[in-house]
Amino acid sequence: MQRRIQGTIHRVKISEGTWVDKDDNIAKKAIENFSDLFSGFMESSLGELMHLIPPMVTREESALLAEATDIEEVRHLVFTMDGESAADPDDFTSKFFTFSWVIIAQDMHRMVASFFCGSEQSRFVTSTSNVLLPKVSNPQTFSNFRPISLCNFFNKLLSKIL
Repeated sequence: MQRRIQGTIHRVKISEGTWVDKDDNIAKKAIENFSDLFSGFMESSLGELMHLIPPMVTREESALLAEATDIEEVRHLVFTMDGESAADPDDFTSKFFTFSWVIIAQDMHRMVASFFCGSEQSRFVTSTSNVLLPKVSNPQTFSNFRPISLCNFFNKLLSKIL
């Protein structure tokens, strides 16, 4: 509770030098300020940039990555994840997934398999939370905050599988 109170942005000075202190206005100004950081226009197509990415896996390793993950591997990874890590936006930690494994096992396995088959995943599954961490003790402008992204459970699970 104390960290939440300390982390709350009560007011912020915007570029014009005026203070914004209503929650809705602070949120709008934060979105305006950080949207360029997380989105942008790509002048090159991905094909033009591929030469910049060094090959890290062989063709054989790539074929292994494309194979379907079995349910036991998914179970093992779910049960080895830190149950006390930060909760997802729905307030579930990985402890929830271990406790409810008997109920959700088939769904979790299907989600992982669909990811590796190239299916488009819902926003709920692929979302991340962006958090602003203060760089200084009394931040007054958005430049005094460092944005970080917190992955949800499914993103963490896929990272471990890869």
